[in-house]
Amino acid sequence: MKHNKFMDSTCLLMHKDVPCILFSFDNMMLWAQVNEVLSIAHLPPYMIDNFRGYEYNLNKFLDHRVIPKERPNISAIKDYFDSDSSLELSLRSYMLSVSDHYWIKPADSKVTWADVNFYDNSFEDDSIFISSLTTLKKQIGDRTLISFHSHTPNTSNNGTLPQMWLHTDESPVLYKTGNQPFMQEPFNEAVVSDLLDVLGFNHVLYRLGTFGGSVVSACDAFTTASIEFIPAWQLEKSRTNHLNGLDNYLEFLRQNGCAVTDEIRKQLEEMIIIDYLTMNDDRHWGNFGILRNSETLEFIGLAPIFDNGRTFAYNSFSGDYEAQPAPYNLSKAFAENGTHDRELTYVTGVHDIDYAALKAAVPDIFEKRLIEVMARFEAVDTNREVVAVLERKVPGLIRTLLGRIDAMAKELG
Repeated sequence: MKHNKFMDSTCLLMHKDVPCILFSFDNMMLWAQVNEVLSIAHLPPYMIDNFRGYEYNLNKFLDHRVIPKERPNISAIKDYFDSDSSLELSLRSYMLSVSDHYWIKPADSKVTWADVNFYDNSFEDDSIFISSLTTLKKQIGDRTLISFHSHTPNTSNNGTLPQMWLHTDESPVLYKTGNQPFMQEPFNEAVVSDLLDVLGFNHVLYRLGTFGGSVVSACDAFTTASIEFIPAWQLEKSRTNHLNGLDNYLEFLRQNGCAVTDEIRKQLEEMIIIDYLTMNDDRHWGNFGILRNSETLEFIGLAPIFDNGRTFAYNSFSGDYEAQPAPYNLSKAFAENGTHDRELTYVTGVHDIDYAALKAAVPDIFEKRLIEVMARFEAVDTNREVVAVLERKVPGLIRTLLGRIDAMAKELG
């Protein structure tokens, strides 16, 4: 592998400055072999008491720490950085993330968390991670600007959409664009963020922007140098057959030492509600989870609702998103690929929702965001058909959402 400082080294999985696992790669770097477990308490939660063993789960961790092959521009990114694999590219930046406080380093390295973390240290911003295809081709042709050892969190970000973290003085900011041909995800993020404001649910604030020749959604990191995100998939334990998906997840939280209060259930039900209204087909177990103190390992609370781009039939010509076939009508959170209607039946708490106010806000939210996104598409010279399709869809999106609000009001009482 090219430019690889890890191939011939014994490595450490670190949690901040706590060594967790001593391991080494095989000759082809296709498998990590565990030599010794050094700190059980600081391991990612799913590795503790897992029947598959430390080695399997370490490799699962590494697999989640790279740009996935489904990312549309992954080949261009690897070409740009002269890398032959996503793993090698992520290792260049110690597999550091803006989500949690785990990282990888050679066992003999003197590097510390303070030296490399992305909260206290700046990182390189390279629009290659999010650029439009036209911009990508131009950038790939100019290799004189490339740093083979770019220090960035963007090579460990495993989202499938073109995206990148941008360093600012206040907080890292995540930019995400949409997938061809509809490019609707940034618009959806902004609309859903506005709906969540009206509902009063705890969520990440999204805004629209342009970057790298693309229209993007932008949001600040909800983690800090002392607070990290643990995704739901890392909390999963053995399921109990007679419990539904939501109740099983609450039990997983308890087994991981999290205090499950009425407020915790309420917030999870709020996530079900917004996913029902917008028919989010991407609430997999990496898109929700908990926050914890990475020093004390104490549970702080649930992560705010985030990642709402794959909603409103984002990859369809029709605004009647309720009538769309799978996968748009399926939920990945608690109904185990059942419908959103089924998942809504798991909501048992009382939610103080002003349905009339919500319905009154819907047209204005869509119209305001449509005007804004159209101007941004025009600014980056996006194919006019993208804008035209969204314009045609919006009236249907509004009608469908209003209908789902009525249906939910009837279901929840």
